[in-house]
Amino acid sequence: MQHRNRYDSLNENKRDKENAFEERIKNLAEDNQRELEDNRNQYSQKMLEDAAKFQELQAKKEEEARNFEETIADVIESHNVNVGQIMDKHRSLMEGQIAQTEQLKKEIER
Repeated sequence: MQHRNRYDSLNENKRDKENAFEERIKNLAEDNQRELEDNRNQYSQKMLEDAAKFQELQAKKEEEARNFEETIADVIESHNVNVGQIMDKHRSLMEGQIAQTEQLKKEIER
């Protein structure tokens, strides 16, 4: 009988330890699942923040490109206006010189 009690006691102790280990494994699995879920949430949040930052930078890049194109267009227009004015002055000067040359040619021919 003494062996039977000892056996029962050991068997009960074994079941208690198994139950404790199973509970610990269950708790570790739950902790792991929570941590995994937290990591997924953090990753999703980071991806959303990165996507927002990307869109912000993309919009800024497009705005800078538009401003650059406008600036280039303004510079080209200004350049064309200046070239046109210079050409007009040159034409006017050349017309004056041609007229003067024609006048001198007429005077020489007399």
